[in-house]
Amino acid sequence: MTRHPNPLRARLCFRGRLDPAVFADFAARRAALLRLEATWCAASRDYFECEVAGAPEMVDAFHMACWLGPPHAMIEAVDIERTTG
Repeated sequence: MTRHPNPLRARLCFRGRLDPAVFADFAARRAALLRLEATWCAASRDYFECEVAGAPEMVDAFHMACWLGPPHAMIEAVDIERTTG
């Protein structure tokens, strides 16, 4: 994977109603498509947390794709903590 010269790192916490396994699979596929490094942190039926790193515009695209989520997920809020480096 090619590293972006000025990567954005972000911790995203999605809250709502979701199936953790389905959401994790959805997030993993989106991260791969957007060429992001991703680490899965915590997951439950109402919470999913991950860290991603890569091109800032791809991190933003990941955030939006997961906000919209897979079918039958209802994401009510997303907390995002952004850092550089």
